[in-house]
Amino acid sequence: GIVLPGPVSSCRYWHRTLNAKKLVDIGFTRVPPRQTMARMVKNYKLSSNTATEGLVPMTPSHVPEACALLKSHLDQFQLAVEFSEEDFAHWL
Repeated sequence: GIVLPGPVSSCRYWHRTLNAKKLVDIGFTRVPPRQTMARMVKNYKLSSNTATEGLVPMTPSHVPEACALLKSHLDQFQLAVEFSEEDFAHWL
């Protein structure tokens, strides 16, 4: 038979509840005991101001520099995705 390779890494993800009502409606999460939907929505409401001064949405003019920054960060890992600028720009 053929020997299949085993996993080479593992991954853990973290997420932030951005639309609590929708996530409860689709069954991804639930309203905790002794809490109402209104309180849950209030707890997870995003601030209108960012904590990082000067943070702006990325535009196509940012792609070369931002892609280079990402590549330099990913160079520290033995296993990482290699992005071209075209791949990177796809996520705008």
